[in-house]
Amino acid sequence: MALELFGDSFKAELFEELVELNKQALAEAKRQVSQKTTWVTITELKAKTGWGRSTLEAWRDQGKFRSMQKAKGGKYLYDLEDALRFCRSLAK
Repeated sequence: MALELFGDSFKAELFEELVELNKQALAEAKRQVSQKTTWVTITELKAKTGWGRSTLEAWRDQGKFRSMQKAKGGKYLYDLEDALRFCRSLAK
């Protein structure tokens, strides 16, 4: 095996690096899972943020927060947490 050519200290270093990378990957996976996305309609978004439809749609079109459209020409759904985060940033 090619690793045998580099010696035991190289293998030990490589193993430590792999363990550290796995720890970082696990932490990132946990972080992403903990950030649950709540998709809401424009009506719900208006109620939660207090902003009007045209303003929210303009911000959506500017990419200020995440949204998705299930079908071309269909209704949009909005990432509630992302939109609320953006609205809070306006108050600062």
